[in-house]
Amino acid sequence: MKNITNFLQKDFTLKLKFYIIYTYKDKQTLEKERKEMAKAPKIYTVKVTTIRARGNDRVREYTGTLEELINEVFGYTLEVGNSYNSRISRKPKTIRGLLSALQKSSDIQYGCTYTREYYELVE
Repeated sequence: MKNITNFLQKDFTLKLKFYIIYTYKDKQTLEKERKEMAKAPKIYTVKVTTIRARGNDRVREYTGTLEELINEVFGYTLEVGNSYNSRISRKPKTIRGLLSALQKSSDIQYGCTYTREYYELVE
Protein backbone atom coordinates (compact mmCIF):
# COMPACT_ATOMS: atom_id res chain seq x y z
CA MET A 1 0.00 0.00 0.00
CA LYS A 2 2.82 2.36 0.82
CA ASN A 3 4.42 1.75 -2.61
CA ILE A 4 1.18 2.55 -4.43
CA THR A 5 0.69 5.74 -2.44
CA ASN A 6 4.29 6.78 -3.06
CA PHE A 7 3.92 6.04 -6.81
CA LEU A 8 0.66 8.00 -7.07
CA GLN A 9 2.20 10.92 -5.22
CA LYS A 10 5.22 10.97 -7.60
CA ASP A 11 2.94 10.64 -10.61
CA PHE A 12 0.76 13.47 -9.36
CA THR A 13 3.83 15.64 -8.74
CA LEU A 14 5.11 14.99 -12.28
CA LYS A 15 1.73 15.78 -13.78
CA LEU A 16 1.49 18.95 -11.71
CA LYS A 17 4.97 20.07 -12.82
CA PHE A 18 4.10 19.32 -16.45
CA TYR A 19 0.85 21.26 -16.13
CA ILE A 20 2.57 24.26 -14.58
CA ILE A 21 5.32 24.31 -17.23
CA TYR A 22 2.81 23.79 -20.03
CA THR A 23 0.49 26.58 -18.91
CA TYR A 24 3.46 28.89 -18.30
CA LYS A 25 4.66 28.31 -21.87
CA ASP A 26 1.15 28.98 -23.12
CA LYS A 27 1.08 32.27 -21.23
CA GLN A 28 4.44 33.22 -22.70
CA THR A 29 3.24 32.34 -26.19
CA LEU A 30 0.07 34.37 -25.69
CA GLU A 31 2.09 37.36 -24.49
CA LYS A 32 4.36 37.13 -27.55
CA GLU A 33 1.34 36.97 -29.85
CA ARG A 34 -0.22 39.98 -28.13
CA LYS A 35 2.98 41.97 -28.50
CA GLU A 36 3.27 41.02 -32.17
CA MET A 37 -0.32 42.07 -32.76
CA ALA A 38 0.37 45.39 -31.06
CA LYS A 39 3.46 45.87 -33.22
CA ALA A 40 1.63 45.02 -36.43
CA PRO A 41 1.94 48.03 -38.74
CA LYS A 42 -1.19 49.96 -39.54
CA ILE A 43 -2.48 50.03 -43.09
CA TYR A 44 -3.28 53.49 -44.45
CA THR A 45 -5.04 54.65 -47.59
CA VAL A 46 -3.92 57.94 -49.11
CA LYS A 47 -6.16 59.65 -51.65
CA VAL A 48 -4.39 61.77 -54.26
CA THR A 49 -6.52 64.25 -56.18
CA THR A 50 -4.89 65.82 -59.23
CA ILE A 51 -6.66 68.95 -60.46
CA ARG A 52 -5.77 70.13 -63.94
CA ALA A 53 -6.60 73.35 -65.74
CA ARG A 54 -8.64 71.79 -68.53
CA GLY A 55 -10.85 69.64 -66.35
CA ASN A 56 -9.10 66.27 -66.67
CA ASP A 57 -9.14 65.78 -62.91
CA ARG A 58 -7.95 62.45 -61.57
CA VAL A 59 -8.40 60.69 -58.20
CA ARG A 60 -6.14 57.83 -57.14
CA GLU A 61 -5.88 55.86 -53.91
CA TYR A 62 -2.78 54.14 -52.58
CA THR A 63 -2.92 51.63 -49.74
CA GLY A 64 -0.06 50.31 -47.63
CA THR A 65 1.91 50.68 -44.44
CA LEU A 66 3.71 53.92 -43.72
CA GLU A 67 7.05 52.46 -44.86
CA GLU A 68 5.57 51.07 -48.08
CA LEU A 69 3.97 54.39 -48.92
CA ILE A 70 7.22 56.28 -48.28
CA ASN A 71 9.57 53.87 -50.05
CA GLU A 72 7.53 52.46 -52.92
CA VAL A 73 4.84 55.01 -53.76
CA PHE A 74 5.86 58.55 -52.84
CA GLY A 75 9.63 58.27 -52.64
CA TYR A 76 10.36 60.38 -55.72
CA THR A 77 8.02 63.20 -54.70
CA LEU A 78 9.60 63.37 -51.24
CA GLU A 79 13.09 63.33 -52.75
CA VAL A 80 12.25 66.22 -55.10
CA GLY A 81 10.83 68.25 -52.24
CA ASN A 82 13.87 67.54 -50.08
CA SER A 83 16.29 68.53 -52.82
CA TYR A 84 14.70 72.01 -53.05
CA ASN A 85 13.91 72.44 -49.36
CA SER A 86 15.98 70.47 -46.88
CA ARG A 87 13.36 70.95 -44.14
CA ILE A 88 11.03 68.54 -45.97
CA SER A 89 11.71 65.09 -44.53
CA ARG A 90 12.35 62.18 -46.87
CA LYS A 91 11.41 59.70 -44.13
CA PRO A 92 8.44 61.09 -42.16
CA LYS A 93 7.63 59.20 -38.96
CA THR A 94 3.84 59.65 -38.91
CA ILE A 95 1.10 59.60 -41.51
CA ARG A 96 0.32 63.28 -40.86
CA GLY A 97 3.98 64.11 -41.38
CA LEU A 98 3.89 62.17 -44.65
CA LEU A 99 0.84 64.07 -45.89
CA SER A 100 2.38 67.42 -44.95
CA ALA A 101 5.68 66.58 -46.63
CA LEU A 102 3.87 65.35 -49.75
CA GLN A 103 1.82 68.54 -50.02
CA LYS A 104 4.90 70.73 -49.66
CA SER A 105 6.86 68.59 -52.13
CA SER A 106 4.02 68.66 -54.62
CA ASP A 107 3.82 72.45 -54.44
CA ILE A 108 7.55 72.62 -55.16
CA GLN A 109 7.40 69.99 -57.89
CA TYR A 110 4.58 71.62 -59.87
CA GLY A 111 5.70 75.18 -59.25
CA CYS A 112 3.53 77.79 -60.98
CA THR A 113 1.62 75.42 -63.24
CA TYR A 114 -2.12 74.96 -63.30
CA THR A 115 -1.82 71.35 -62.16
CA ARG A 116 -2.12 70.73 -58.43
CA GLU A 117 -2.11 67.59 -56.32
CA TYR A 118 -3.88 67.32 -52.98
CA TYR A 119 -3.24 64.51 -50.50
CA GLU A 120 -5.65 63.30 -47.85
CA LEU A 121 -6.03 60.31 -45.57
CA VAL A 122 -9.00 58.01 -46.17
CA GLU A 123 -10.41 56.68 -42.91
